[in-house]
Amino acid sequence: VSSDEVQTDVENTAFELSVEGASEEAKADAIAERADALRDRAESIHDEFEEATAAYEDGDLTRSEYAQRLAVLNARATNLLNSYEQLRQRAADVSAAELRAAGVTQSALDRSVENLSSVTGTGANALLKQFTGESTGEIELETENGLSIEVESEDGERSREFERPRDDTDTVT
Repeated sequence: VSSDEVQTDVENTAFELSVEGASEEAKADAIAERADALRDRAESIHDEFEEATAAYEDGDLTRSEYAQRLAVLNARATNLLNSYEQLRQRAADVSAAELRAAGVTQSALDRSVENLSSVTGTGANALLKQFTGESTGEIELETENGLSIEVESEDGERSREFERPRDDTDTVT
């Protein structure tokens, strides 16, 4: 987790330096390049989540190992979301025409982070707090019919999160 935080800080600083004082066109190009890098990282985090879940369901990971991986992915995804926020702020300072010319759209930025919901919710965040010693208590994980994370701390605070696969219908049952 610490390594990812340091890497993120270095990358964010390098991005800031690349847009500081640059022309509109150069800013748009730097934003497009950074957006591509962040999209790749988001896809990597999502793929690692899918692989860890499959390994857990196949019995290749223990519950504790799976929880640890989810906690680490939560920290990485949180860092990534902070980088996206920085990117959005910088993109707001560049004309829409320059951004379009560089291939950057708000909808593309939003789509890049949609798949991180599995590892950025309250349940995964509570797991991270458990493993970093900020909190202690019981952890319950279940992957049948989607991911369910329940964390109860020793002071009685409970975090519950459920993520179910979508069925591509608009009805609620």
